[in-house]
Amino acid sequence: MLRRPSTFRTGSALGWAISLTWLATAVVVGLGAWHLRNQIRAQVVGRDGEILLTLAHATQVRLKREGGPVDRPGEVMVEIADMPGIIVSTLHTLDGTPVVAIPEEAKLVPVPKELLPALHRLRPVSRFVESVSLKDLYEQPPPGTEDRYPETIPAVRVYVPLTVPGSGELGALTQYVFEGSAMAREFEALDRRILIQALGTLLAAFGVTGMAVVWPFRRLARTHSLLEKRTADLQRANRELSRSARVAALGAVTAHLMHGLKSPVSGLKSFMESRSEAESQGDEGWEDALAATQRMQDLIQRVARVLQEQETEQPYEVRLREVADAVVVRCQAEANESRVRLEVQGDPSVPIDNRTASLLTLVLANLIENAIQASSQGGVVMVRLSEGEVPICEVEDHGPGLPPEVHARLFQPLRSTKEGGSGLGLAIARQLVLAMGGHIELASSSATGTVFRVRLPAMDDHGAGAAGSSDASHVPERA
Repeated sequence: MLRRPSTFRTGSALGWAISLTWLATAVVVGLGAWHLRNQIRAQVVGRDGEILLTLAHATQVRLKREGGPVDRPGEVMVEIADMPGIIVSTLHTLDGTPVVAIPEEAKLVPVPKELLPALHRLRPVSRFVESVSLKDLYEQPPPGTEDRYPETIPAVRVYVPLTVPGSGELGALTQYVFEGSAMAREFEALDRRILIQALGTLLAAFGVTGMAVVWPFRRLARTHSLLEKRTADLQRANRELSRSARVAALGAVTAHLMHGLKSPVSGLKSFMESRSEAESQGDEGWEDALAATQRMQDLIQRVARVLQEQETEQPYEVRLREVADAVVVRCQAEANESRVRLEVQGDPSVPIDNRTASLLTLVLANLIENAIQASSQGGVVMVRLSEGEVPICEVEDHGPGLPPEVHARLFQPLRSTKEGGSGLGLAIARQLVLAMGGHIELASSSATGTVFRVRLPAMDDHGAGAAGSSDASHVPERA
């Protein structure tokens, strides 16, 4: 049997693909923007170190030209400490130990150990600190400092190596602390520019990657839709072939059986009708035999009409209530004889095709006749019609119910719970329901009654043609 492929949620898959692609793009652009930001910041901060290193060499050259003490690093530090923006200057030994600071209130803080290797290679090192407390810079803030600066300020720490004049060897280390408000504002503007550029890059990347993902997914969706349609067509054809095979086999057996019974039953009826009324008057057994022969002949004719109905090439639709009413009318005589009332409940709007109606007629007739036989005098046999995902017919009686041990083999042939029964009725009913593509089951059975449920196939499942007239003359057995 063909199996339908699992549903391909194209929209969900496409959404996930685009989301993952955009997420990866956002991560790449974000990391790139972050790396660029840090790189530019390092260049901006390092710019002050290069400037101070150049200024220190220039100061040593000037002092030498003026005949000053060029071999004293403190003189160079003092010269640079007077530059605008420098709030703390510190002189250190080669191991980073602080020696002297300007102003005197400044704290003597050692050079971090991790910076010493770069300084010993005569390279200046700069560090930007977003927030530094004045208490971390001064033992006691100099007069006027608290008025000029808030309690915490951004700062730039610049470490500059000083060489020994003439030898070029490292002679001392100096540290300068700049008030960094201007650099903080520059960094904020830089962050805004990078953010705007990153967003623009993301939008462009989202557009390109979105189109690159949507186009192949749309082609995949069209291919999948075509595959689903073809699969559905193959499944429908497979169901039709299976149904046709079942109906053909059942029809062949039934036609052979009806052909074999038609002539003997007709002969038997003619023989019994030929007996004069005088001879048969008062003989109730003979009258019962004549009535039974008539019922057999009617049954043969009904089955023959059903077989003809199955072979017609002009399908039409009928209402489910019409089929149930027709079957109830046919079974009314037997119900009256047993003093059982037949009722039909429900009138679903769902139509069924004439082929299904023909088979359903035989199934309901068998179930109703069984229900009548199981009911006591004055009982009610209810035919309940409803509609959900598929049309449903239920036949309910108020008899004693079925023994639990027969439930499992209820639809097997030659298994009957009635005296003199052949056990073929429910077995044939099951085959008829399967032939129409439906399902029959024992819905419930207890001491208060039994309910058989027939689930019919949906209209699209058995390939009904366009809707035709639903006049009562279209229902088998109504003519």
